[in-house]
Amino acid sequence: MHVALQPCSLPAMSSIHPFVPEDQAGGYVQIMRELERDLCEITGYDRVSFQPNRHATIILLIRYIIILTRIALYLWSVTMCDNNDASP
Repeated sequence: MHVALQPCSLPAMSSIHPFVPEDQAGGYVQIMRELERDLCEITGYDRVSFQPNRHATIILLIRYIIILTRIALYLWSVTMCDNNDASP
């Protein structure tokens, strides 16, 4: 398994039942809402769908998280470079 996928394969992340009540899945719901908001902002779409093809929900989530992580790291590196270039 690819190292980037290992955290998502942990039982704590991958074993939630699809019909668990929302009040018992607060962390998952928060991640999905924030991810939806961020993807809409990044892509300019009004809405995005997490509807899986072939029941691959976790794979889609992993891909979105990897994309957002890469974007965040890039933006962080640009900010750090800008801060380092500033004269005191």
